[in-house]
Amino acid sequence: MRLASLPMYDLPEIRRATRAWWAGLARAFAAAGLDDVPQILTAPGDRSGHWRDRRLLISQACGRNYVRELAGHVRLVATPCYAAPGCDGPLYSSLLLAGADSDPKPTADMSRARVAINGFDSHSGWVALCAAVSAAGAAPDFADIRVTGTHAASMAAVRRGEADLCAVDCVTFALLERHAPQRVAGLKFMGRTPAAPGLPYITSAGTGPGELSRLRDGLSRALEAPDLASVRDSLFIERCEVLADSAYDRVRDMAREIDRAGGPGAGS
Repeated sequence: MRLASLPMYDLPEIRRATRAWWAGLARAFAAAGLDDVPQILTAPGDRSGHWRDRRLLISQACGRNYVRELAGHVRLVATPCYAAPGCDGPLYSSLLLAGADSDPKPTADMSRARVAINGFDSHSGWVALCAAVSAAGAAPDFADIRVTGTHAASMAAVRRGEADLCAVDCVTFALLERHAPQRVAGLKFMGRTPAAPGLPYITSAGTGPGELSRLRDGLSRALEAPDLASVRDSLFIERCEVLADSAYDRVRDMAREIDRAGGPGAGS
């Protein structure tokens, strides 16, 4: 049996919509001529191993994971375009968030903040945050870095005063704002990070050209299916674009300063 997963925006509050989206995708993939389409999504414990599995039919990965470890081991299928504020076609950014009582500060002044991040392997929570500070002309020499594991936990740390700042994927923020508004309450918008290509759908490197074409055809069918309109709206999914690997050079470039400095999360 082939493997399928949608782990990147699998928030508890939208799990039913995510499963409905997969049911629609599975139906569309079968209609496009794909065989052995799994009816149930895998919840991978080891994402890296799961993404590299030759049985992988489709999943979604962070752009940083893609450029650091997956390029050459998977094939890009398409990049979803979301309707969330902060998205522009296949590009997305992160929101810089501070406590509700924080005084507005220029981005450069955030360079010595106590920050909460979901992980050093995250483009939206770590690389984009550093890139925003660097773009403002400062070095991201943060006073403290608290690794929380998830964007929601980073926001909670800022809300509790355990950190001054976090960077949250704009799609995650929009999903929580719609489906769990209490989890984004008590925060102040401080700005946005530079934009980069969004989280791509990927398939095994062993997926041949014919199967890849059928995957893209199935995606198109699901994106146009009238009975999936409300599900797509719940997830902010508008359409998909097929991007070349070179489009993700933007993610590579944004991580370059971190890698040069050899600080936390360095390496490619």
